[in-house]
Amino acid sequence: MAARPKAVMVHHLRHALLTARLAKEFGREVTLLSPPDAAGYLGPGWMDAIERAIEARVGRPLPGILDCGRRADLALAALRQGTRAILFRGPGPVAAKLADIAAQRGATLHRRRPRALDLAGLADAEAALRRYLGPD
Repeated sequence: MAARPKAVMVHHLRHALLTARLAKEFGREVTLLSPPDAAGYLGPGWMDAIERAIEARVGRPLPGILDCGRRADLALAALRQGTRAILFRGPGPVAAKLADIAAQRGATLHRRRPRALDLAGLADAEAALRRYLGPD
């Protein structure tokens, strides 16, 4: 059984690029995770833009999950803008409809935030990432 990719919460492009570079260096699969409710203040296209920037600069795609909180409108907007994975913590019936829409677009809807290393406020994010992503 393959191990689930580790998740890293990124707050800006520098975090994402550092994560992508180290994931490539260690040959690790990594999922980027936005901060909680990020679609509301970073915008529904934020994660898609981060993913595109990483692929253009690092040459390796790195998937991300955009947290839309309980906002179905932002989840729909994110899907329309090309986001491939969203997190929605709203009501179950709404989540089921969003999951169907996501699947039609080749995207995924998550209901819970994965455990992740949060890079916010770390004095040495690179060292923390090296420990987190390095050999088990």
